[in-house]
Amino acid sequence: MIMKRVLLLMATYLTLMGCSQRGVERPQYMMDGAWVLRQAVHPDGSVVTYDTASTICRIYGGDSVFYQCRLARTISGIVIVPEQMCNVTVVDRGNGSRLYIEDNDPHPLVVETDSTISIQSFGTRFVWQRAEDITRDWGAEMRRIITNDLAQNDDAEKAHIYELSTIVRMQATAINWLSYILATACVVIFIVVHLFIYTNRRRKSLQWLLQQINEEHEQRPQLVKIAIQDVEDDFFASEEYDTLHRRISKGERLSDEDWKEIEGQLKRVYPGFTSRLRNLYQMSELEYQVCLLIKLRITPTEMADVLSRDGSTISTVRSRLFMKVFGRKGGARDWDDFIFSIGS
Repeated sequence: MIMKRVLLLMATYLTLMGCSQRGVERPQYMMDGAWVLRQAVHPDGSVVTYDTASTICRIYGGDSVFYQCRLARTISGIVIVPEQMCNVTVVDRGNGSRLYIEDNDPHPLVVETDSTISIQSFGTRFVWQRAEDITRDWGAEMRRIITNDLAQNDDAEKAHIYELSTIVRMQATAINWLSYILATACVVIFIVVHLFIYTNRRRKSLQWLLQQINEEHEQRPQLVKIAIQDVEDDFFASEEYDTLHRRISKGERLSDEDWKEIEGQLKRVYPGFTSRLRNLYQMSELEYQVCLLIKLRITPTEMADVLSRDGSTISTVRSRLFMKVFGRKGGARDWDDFIFSIGS
């Protein structure tokens, strides 16, 4: 029961965390993410190489728009100058041939590697390289800045410069991680508190039940004890019990109907036995059947035969039940004595 509660709480938490992650996902396509210009190969064969410190950056999104800016890397972060936004479509013509359509102007596109493409424009071949770090660290912020800048900047000749600080990004990342850690810590604390309360209530309930059993034995009048003993003696001397005992001693497997019949017989002899047994602990079928057989005064060897278990398994079940119920070590015989005391 406790493990089910823990698993249910953890499943709920992971589901909520997963939903929060899915909420920021965007449709993906071939060019999604940031790309930086590495080379421009002109028709006359001259090559212009752009280094990693200063180049042009385009950020493509699932909305089929690219966001372009001039980019310069600094020690403290990066500096961007927004330039343009443009609609773009990539058409796969088959056999590795693709057409790059930029504002209805088509250009040949070649996928050279997984991270490098080249686009032919007016005889010049522009080589672009994927920039995973920019996509991961700056992509969303750069898109927002470029969009807002171009929407608000009426003077096309006037360039606005934006500096994105690594420190600020690290602080934002730290805040995000701290949020996840705090959320996880809250869930863990909630689970621990929940389990503590549940265990404490369960322990108090069990203590009350055990106390009730002891008080009943101590306060029971002698005439009642004699009457109960007479009922027990009659049952264990009956032909019904004798037949059942012979079947068990032969190691005959008992059907579900047989176990229901045994349960019914014990309820008639010990009216409160099975209900109190169920309230003690959420037992497995094997544990419950062992307890029924103990009450029937079946020996451990006979239990092992009828339940198709080793004798050591039967002993382990009894001693573990004592530990689970009383919270302290005890032998198999200690558990047997306790079972004999319930409902009798």
